[in-house]
Amino acid sequence: MQRREQKHDVCVLWNACPCVIQAHAWTALGKLCLVDERLAKACVPHFARQLRAAPEPAVRNNIAVGLTDLCITYTGAGRLLGRLKVACPGE
Repeated sequence: MQRREQKHDVCVLWNACPCVIQAHAWTALGKLCLVDERLAKACVPHFARQLRAAPEPAVRNNIAVGLTDLCITYTGAGRLLGRLKVACPGE
């Protein structure tokens, strides 16, 4: 139960961050994932979830760019890109 509370606290703090910081953070995380395949595989679901949940266009754009780079670099993640296109049709 304590894990959920910690996870929730992180989400509350994340939502308090300005969108400029969030956009840069997703870009930095995407670049880190390009270097480490294990990290990339662990982070792709988070990228996908936040792509749909992020309210700011700059944040969604940086997430989409990061996901695209990951799908190009790690072709095993390519199937995810098709699902994301279906999930975010207006983007």
